Amino acid sequence: MYLIYSDGRLVSHVSDVESAIDSDIMSGMLTAINDFVQDSFSSQDDLGSIDYGQNKIVLQRGANYYLAAVVYGETDNFFKGKLANIIRALSIQFPHLKEWDGDTSQNEPIDAILKPLMDETVTTNREMVDNYIADIQVSITSQETITPTTLSLNLNFSNYSTNNLDLGTVKPIFNDQYLILTGMKPDILYSFTENKFHVGEIKSYTEVQIELNFKKKVTGTVNVDLEFSYFVKDKLNTTTKRVFDGKI
Repeated sequence: MYLIYSDGRLVSHVSDVESAIDSDIMSGMLTAINDFVQDSFSSQDDLGSIDYGQNKIVLQRGANYYLAAVVYGETDNFFKGKLANIIRALSIQFPHLKEWDGDTSQNEPIDAILKPLMDETVTTNREMVDNYIADIQVSITSQETITPTTLSLNLNFSNYSTNNLDLGTVKPIFNDQYLILTGMKPDILYSFTENKFHVGEIKSYTEVQIELNFKKKVTGTVNVDLEFSYFVKDKLNTTTKRVFDGKI
């Protein structure tokens, strides 16, 4: 998290171990922030956010400075409210920042105000964020049709995110003592070595329907899971969903 003066000078910053970045990357990030802010700081509108690689830079203005929080994943208005509270606390406790002379020797108390928000993320890592995002941005629903000799699963993949899901693959996971996978409709590319169907791109806010067909080998209780993998902005995401659990 960066506290930056309105003219682009860095007042203070705090970071956790996982998100720590080297000076060159930080310099480039601050340049991107400053270029964006200088175009909009004179207005009274919300500064909003900037996408920077796989991160999002969330900005919160003050009268003479602003906060730039570099986050991985999605944010909400509650998070923006916490940034606004920090800005208010700084304006009350550090009135000298209205006309800051560039002296950083007294920054430690400022860091103490920024750090509690950072500490809230100590128990969260990027893998946990990825799993959460995968769960909320993709919905997989199913409806089964059972005959004396077959099991058909009608599957619906819904993309609720603002990003396209690229290079999507579907891997059925089941007990082959009970079922034989006989095909998918529509007829799409299947990799025998990976045991995956290649469903391709699912555009933002769209749905894709497919049908998985199985032949019964023996009767009994069986589970069918789907491992759905896809790329968002060149990053691989995977979510697993149980699509059948019952007797055949």
